[in-house]
Amino acid sequence: MMEKTSAVTYQVVGHVKTILIFALGAVFFAAVVTFQNAIGFMVAMVGVFWYTNIQMSEKAQVRQCQKGKKEKCVVLTNPNRKRQSHLL
Repeated sequence: MMEKTSAVTYQVVGHVKTILIFALGAVFFAAVVTFQNAIGFMVAMVGVFWYTNIQMSEKAQVRQCQKGKKEKCVVLTNPNRKRQSHLL
């Protein structure tokens, strides 16, 4: 699976797993969640959603370039990933 995703994506998935473990532990075991814990959960989830939004918008732009819907696109290559088209 690592060859199809980036290292950052892999890290974000790991953080989601950790957040779910803490949240479910708090619910099922009636653990006390402090204000600082709640803020930490929220900051982590905002980061996950932000990263996901950026990744999805970049992939949508690549698809638009590949379909020829945009006039000006440039193809960038990354040695660790496949060729990607990006808008200018």
